[in-house]
Amino acid sequence: MVDAKSLHQKCRGTIPEELLQYLPIKWFILGHVLLFQLHPKLLPWKEIIGKLLLDVDHRPVKTAAMQIGKIIGEFRVPQYEIVYGDPHAETIHKEAGCVFKLDPLKIMFSPGNTEERQRLPLFIQKNDVVVDFFACVGQWSIPIGKNSEPKKIVAIELNELAYSYLRENIRLNKLEDRITPLLGDCIKVAPEKCADHVILGYLFNTFKYLHKGINALKPKGGWIHYHETLSRHDFPHLPMKRIKTTSESLGFEIKDKKIRLVKTYAPKIVHGRISAYLKAY
Repeated sequence: MVDAKSLHQKCRGTIPEELLQYLPIKWFILGHVLLFQLHPKLLPWKEIIGKLLLDVDHRPVKTAAMQIGKIIGEFRVPQYEIVYGDPHAETIHKEAGCVFKLDPLKIMFSPGNTEERQRLPLFIQKNDVVVDFFACVGQWSIPIGKNSEPKKIVAIELNELAYSYLRENIRLNKLEDRITPLLGDCIKVAPEKCADHVILGYLFNTFKYLHKGINALKPKGGWIHYHETLSRHDFPHLPMKRIKTTSESLGFEIKDKKIRLVKTYAPKIVHGRISAYLKAY
C-alpha cells in the first residue's frame, strides 16, 4: 500500500532535511512497475528514492520508473525513466477481474481511470453492440466484455504496439467471441449505423470524432460516452454544447445524460465524461 510516512522516515539522514517536504506522497502501480513523479530538487537522489519506494510499498513491485515529461504525440506515449530495479517494464496488470498485458513506459494506461473502467460496463445491456473508437490495449473494451453481456464489441486502435497488446488481452481474458479488434484510423475503419454504445475515450481533441462517433450509432440512436480534457471552468457546458450541436446536425436529440468528473488531469484541467443518450427525431 502507499505509505508516504514510511518513505519520509527512510529518507531522513540520506536526503537533506529541508528537501524531505518535496518527497512524493502518492504513486501508482501497474503490474510490477511503480510509477512516480519527483520534484526537480530531488533529482540527484532519484535512484535512492526509487529503491526506497519499492521498499515501502508492500505490493509485489520490481521496477521504479520516474516520469520525465508529458504524454506526447498522437499515440499518447508516456515519458518515464527506469531509475531502479528490473529494467524490463512489460507486465501484467490485474484489475476488477480483468488482466492487461502492456508496457506502461510505452503505452498510456491511466491508474486514475480505474473507477471509470468499472462504471462503464454498468451502462451496457445484454446483446448491446459497442464500438470503442480508441481502444488502446482494451482499457474500456475488456472490462465491458468481462463484466457485462454485449453481443459484440468492435475495438479500434491505430497504434500497432497497442493493437498487439489489445489482441493479446482479448486472448488472455478469453473474449475472442465478444471483441473484434480493428487496426486502423477510426475515421476510416469505424463501422456505421450499428452501435448501441460508442466510446470516445481519446481525451485530446475528442470533439473532432463526434460526427463519426454518432454516425456509428444505430439509426434509432444510442449512447455516446464522450471523454475530454478541458478547463475546469468549461466542464460540463462546453462538451455538452459540442454533443448537442453535432447530434442535432445529424438528426438526433439528447434524451438523457450522465455527467461525471473523472479526475483532475493537471492544474485547472479536468478529465470529464458525458454519457449522452441520443434519439433520432
